Amino acid sequence: MKDDKKVVYTASKIKEMKDELADLVNVQRPQNIEDLKLARSQGDLSENADYDAAKKRQGEIEYRIQELQDKLEHAIQADNAGSKVIGITDFVTFKNLTKNEEITVQVVSGDEADVLAPTKKISADSPLGLALIGHAPSNDKILIEAAHPYEIQIVSFVHAD
Repeated sequence: MKDDKKVVYTASKIKEMKDELADLVNVQRPQNIEDLKLARSQGDLSENADYDAAKKRQGEIEYRIQELQDKLEHAIQADNAGSKVIGITDFVTFKNLTKNEEITVQVVSGDEADVLAPTKKISADSPLGLALIGHAPSNDKILIEAAHPYEIQIVSFVHAD
């Protein structure tokens, strides 16, 4: 990230990123160094596929370490406790009035979005996410400005831990 913009994450996402970073630094990087040493010991590096693969992997590891460090530097853990409106990381149940179905989603940062998860994780920056943030359950109809606009009504929400 090139700016100082903070990104709100769930506690579990922050832990996941910290765990991955620790694995990269403490396990994968040292193993890759050993792989490079072994490949170098095999002689001519110009035609050494093991060396080429280890160098490529080294670049991938270093890139991911930098990426995770940057994300964690800008990460804020969500704290919506006591709020009476929907925020990032909250679970929201709403009725899609166009399809007459009730749906539960979790509003998350773009990095965490996963619409295939058992409880769909939608980006706070998506049209639905933007419409949900800052609202509370009511009888009000909210128009979702998407490729195919639709109306919803918020039924309930729960703050994530």
